[in-house]
Amino acid sequence: MTKANKQWWIAVALSLGLGSTLVHGAENAKKPGTSQGFSLFRKNPVKPAGGEQQAEVQWLHDPQEAFDVAEETGRPVLLVFGGKRCSWCRKLEKDTLAEPKVASLISESFVPLHVNVEDHPELGEALEVESFPTSFVLTADGGVVSTTPGYLPAAKYRKALQQSLAKQLQSSSKVRQASGEVPLEKPSKKR
Repeated sequence: MTKANKQWWIAVALSLGLGSTLVHGAENAKKPGTSQGFSLFRKNPVKPAGGEQQAEVQWLHDPQEAFDVAEETGRPVLLVFGGKRCSWCRKLEKDTLAEPKVASLISESFVPLHVNVEDHPELGEALEVESFPTSFVLTADGGVVSTTPGYLPAAKYRKALQQSLAKQLQSSSKVRQASGEVPLEKPSKKR
């Protein structure tokens, strides 16, 4: 699938009303005793091992809201796909996303979004998700900056996120230069 087709499919999936269903699912997840609307990222996240202070990430569940915030703030979207019966998704949450340095990086640099692929397979298909969990860094217009399939420990996940940020910054800088917003740097004179 070409990059343009993939971006088109992402836009189509997001415009199918995916957001309102996810919001209602997240509301149901807060009610005790309901299995409908499961959210990988619970209201009270799992505390990291070792008794470290919990750095909390405010995960969004509405894709439209996340992309609106990304457009307003200029931050990329960190989209994490999870599943109801996915033990690696829970491990990613407990060991990686709850780690204070990772949580801090996510909160400061990204618009965090969680989608349950089992409830919304069309978005998973559009992004060609092959394993759970899978994380995407996306631009505000739905362009894919990077993909991280599967579970990664905290240090490797943080490094992957930092590389995605650097790639996105480099890419947006080239776009601004091409549009004339940022003047091109003059080559230095070497003698």
